[in-house]
Amino acid sequence: MANEYGELEQLVNDVTSLDTARMTLRWALERLQNIEKEKADLKKNLTLAEETAKRLQLKESSLRDAYDSRNKTIEEKEDFYTKLEATMSLLGEGKLDIQQLLKKEAKLDSLRRSLETEYQEKFEELDRSQRAIMERWNARLLDVESQYAGRLSEAQKKYDSLRAELDAEHQGRLTALQASFKAKEKEFGERLALLEGNVRSSEERVETRRRELEAEYLSKKRETEENYRKLRSMLETGLEEKIRAADSDHAAQVSSLEASWQAERSRLLEEQRVREEQFLAAQDRIKEIENNLAAQQEKHHSELLKLISEKETAFRAQLAELEKEKAAKENSVRELSAALEKRAAGWEAEKAALRADFDARAAAMEAAFREREAGFERDYTVRKESIASAMSAERGELERNLENRMARERAVMAAERASMAEAKGHFEAALAAASDKIKELENNISSLKEDHRGEIMARVSAAEASFREKLAAFETERRAYNDSIKKMEEELRARDAASAADRQRLDSEAAARASVYEAELGAMAARLEAAAREAAVERERHGAELARVSAEAAAKFEERSAELKAGYEAMTARIKADSETAIEAFKASFSASSDADSKNRDAERARLERTLEQLSGQFRDAQVEIVELNTRLRKAAEDAGAREAALTGEVIAAKASFDRELSARVKEAVLAQTAALVEAMEAMKVEKAGLADSLQTKHEELQRLKEDSQRSRSDLEARILADFTRAEEDRRVELEGSYAARQAALEDDFRARRAALEAEIGLQRDRLTEENAALKSALEKIGAAAASANARSAELAEKLLAAEKNYHSEKLGMQTEHVREAEASISEAVAAAVEVTEQRLRHAQDELAKARKEALEEAGSMEAEFAAEKDRLLEEMDRRDRYIESAEAKMQELEREMLRYRQDSSSELMRNISEQDKRFRDAAAEEKARTEARVKQLEELLEAKEKLLGDSDRFCRQKQLELDKTHAELNQRLSKFNDELYAQKQALSEKEQNLSDYRLKLEKEYSIKAGELEQMKAELTRAIMDYKGRK
Repeated sequence: MANEYGELEQLVNDVTSLDTARMTLRWALERLQNIEKEKADLKKNLTLAEETAKRLQLKESSLRDAYDSRNKTIEEKEDFYTKLEATMSLLGEGKLDIQQLLKKEAKLDSLRRSLETEYQEKFEELDRSQRAIMERWNARLLDVESQYAGRLSEAQKKYDSLRAELDAEHQGRLTALQASFKAKEKEFGERLALLEGNVRSSEERVETRRRELEAEYLSKKRETEENYRKLRSMLETGLEEKIRAADSDHAAQVSSLEASWQAERSRLLEEQRVREEQFLAAQDRIKEIENNLAAQQEKHHSELLKLISEKETAFRAQLAELEKEKAAKENSVRELSAALEKRAAGWEAEKAALRADFDARAAAMEAAFREREAGFERDYTVRKESIASAMSAERGELERNLENRMARERAVMAAERASMAEAKGHFEAALAAASDKIKELENNISSLKEDHRGEIMARVSAAEASFREKLAAFETERRAYNDSIKKMEEELRARDAASAADRQRLDSEAAARASVYEAELGAMAARLEAAAREAAVERERHGAELARVSAEAAAKFEERSAELKAGYEAMTARIKADSETAIEAFKASFSASSDADSKNRDAERARLERTLEQLSGQFRDAQVEIVELNTRLRKAAEDAGAREAALTGEVIAAKASFDRELSARVKEAVLAQTAALVEAMEAMKVEKAGLADSLQTKHEELQRLKEDSQRSRSDLEARILADFTRAEEDRRVELEGSYAARQAALEDDFRARRAALEAEIGLQRDRLTEENAALKSALEKIGAAAASANARSAELAEKLLAAEKNYHSEKLGMQTEHVREAEASISEAVAAAVEVTEQRLRHAQDELAKARKEALEEAGSMEAEFAAEKDRLLEEMDRRDRYIESAEAKMQELEREMLRYRQDSSSELMRNISEQDKRFRDAAAEEKARTEARVKQLEELLEAKEKLLGDSDRFCRQKQLELDKTHAELNQRLSKFNDELYAQKQALSEKEQNLSDYRLKLEKEYSIKAGELEQMKAELTRAIMDYKGRK
């Protein structure tokens, strides 16, 4: 018996040891799964953090672009105001014609004031007319609404009174019918045998009468519905025609108004565009050069900021990754510490409870297991030394990895610094080449400014002429617009009158329709009352016969009366709903048309007011923009300070996160090794309670499990380290590639911009050369015209001298001829010759005077034109000289500002890089010291845990003995429970047999009852058929 009990105890011990081993293995697998899950969560969080950083970078770049564009517009406005100040300074210096400018300004002011006063008067007149129209419309709408509400309330009251009377009368009749029906139902049983012969004839008469009443009701109902449909279709057709006519009129008016307004708006916009083109035509060339310089400066600034932001982003991402790993390891350390503390507390409680029993058995067991404990202690010391050496090696490896990583980061930063210095040299060389090109461009501009001055003067005179023409056209269009406004007012008055007439007519139609509906309702109510009276007389006349009618006939009669009542109520409700729908539709269409008219008028007025405000508010907008520029400059300074403070806070946070991460990594490594050690000790202490053979087997199994866990842990650490190293190498390669690509892109962009700038300067040089040639050809044409005029005057003078010489020669010949004639005809010949000579002389003198006058007039006009053109060209040359001087000063200022900004940005970048390097070195040193302190603390904790494990070993032995005792008790209880279960099964089988017998008995009784019910059902069916056959 003792041997059997020992064998059973041995089997129980074996099962317990296997379960413990399985639990240990399961715990190790769960731990590995938790580690993998935490690693996946960390990767997911890292991905989310990187995406968040990218989104923030995109947002920052968009904000920077918006800020740069706004600065660009503000700089353009500042340039405009500086040019305006330069113009005012020129006026103050007296280099411009002040009298002519003052005359033009006075004329323009007077024209603007007259135009503003005229438009203001027109707008005030329009406002007054619009207010009067709106007041009239509001008054008419109030009248219509008040009349409609009164009539609707009266109709509703009348309908409610009629409905109440009808309901009361119907209810009274129903109650009377019910009372009479109940009274006669009592007599039905007594008189049923006497009146069976007269039932068929009375039923036939009642059915005939009912069919007649139903036919009459259906015919009247169809007639009423047909009348209602005809009337409704007629009214809807008329209303739709009126609405279409009103809509077409309204659309025509709106289209005419829109066409006139679009013409006026297009004219105003065209005039505004011409003025803006005239104002901006003189600034386009200098703006192109300024924009190129500003774009180059902005691109350099954005590239530097982008490079810095990428460095900061990479550093922050690395710090965030380290912080996440550190936090994960801290969490694992805290969990293991909590588990150990909880287990130690449980062990202490159980140790206090079982110490008495343990002391009794400890002496006997200590002699037997002293030698085994010595062997276990030696094994433990060997393993402890191996673990300590592995920890020291891992710590040294971590330190070496950290130092290598810092060295790589420093090398990367040094390489980037060198590449940035090289890029800086290239950029300075490019700027020097650009400055040379700008100087060459300035020389070309100074050589061509004479020609450009003449062209600008010609364009200014042409612009003045076109402005006068447009002013005259504007006056004519203004008069036409005033005429159109008057026509619109007349059309609005006519439309108001027509709408008032339509509204009165529709009101009268609605009133007539309501009266017709009321009359139809009254007639229908009268017909229904007559039908009800006839039905009452018929019911009284056939009262005796109705007493014999069964419950089925009474139910049919009540159902039919309910249908009649429902039909009446449905018809009245439908008529009322149709009338209300028609009235509401008319009201909605009327209000919609009035609202549309008012909205169109308001929109037109608002557009005119906006146009006037746009023409008169440019100076106020300029002042507001200057104030806004100052405010935004102050805000930009504040934002820069806040950004610097945020960067400092981020570096401090990164430092703290790096500290936490490093300490967490050390904790996790130590606790992982401690957990493996605890598992090994627990397994060995559990195995001590078994026999020698099972102990050796379990010891080998535990060794195998420990080696697997150690191998898996080392593989996991190696994989994590390889992943980290690979990610770092990939990141370094990616940074190098991105930097090289960015550098190449910058060089390509610089070469492209340089080529574009050279091409643009060449185009400008060609354009200026063409303009110079055109001006020279114009001057040559003017000189040729003057030369041709002088030649023509000289030719006319020569012709006059030749004519006078011919005249004298002819005179001398005639005198000699007349001397040789006879003396008799001397007096007549002399008189005739004198008369002819005087006529010729007067004619020649007139021709000479006329020719001289024409020549002098033509020469004077040409001299005046030449002098005016010469003055204009000189003035334009002076203006172009001043403009070129101001442009040269502006370009020099831009060059100085660009050099200053380049120096400031380079120094700021180097300072930031040095500060970040210094902070990183300080953080690494501090983290190293903290790590060493933490390692010492963990070693002390490990010693304390070893002591705790010795105490727990003794407790495990005591617990094993109690477990043996518990197993024996459980076996006894199990046998007793099996006996009880067998007895219960027997009792349950007896009860099931009784239940089956009782079920069979109930089924038999149910079959008997079902047969009886079938018989009763057949008898009842036969009685019903007999009753129907007698009817």
